[in-house]
Amino acid sequence: MDTGETQQFADLTRLVTYVSSADGRARWFSDGNKIAFVAADGNQTGVMVQDFVPGEDTAHTRRRLVGFEPEWIVESFDIAPDDERIVLSRIRPGGTVVLAENVPHVK
Repeated sequence: MDTGETQQFADLTRLVTYVSSADGRARWFSDGNKIAFVAADGNQTGVMVQDFVPGEDTAHTRRRLVGFEPEWIVESFDIAPDDERIVLSRIRPGGTVVLAENVPHVK
């Protein structure tokens, strides 16, 4: 990578079981040595992380990072610039309706 040469790597979207249209959405960590992506593991979705080394198969480094709760489907996510926090967008299958009463400044 330091030479500016193009490097090929695996299409991660083909390595997961599809249960959501979000599978495969990916974000790089700031050091460029890891990539995180939405994936299914069994019947749960969440964010996986995998090491990235140009020219090497790093599939064995894939591991769960966050999410993977049975009542939620992770739709998308983002990583803070300092890699210290991850924000998840997730949905509950079947939908959820919440009533908010007595909210200040809302009539």
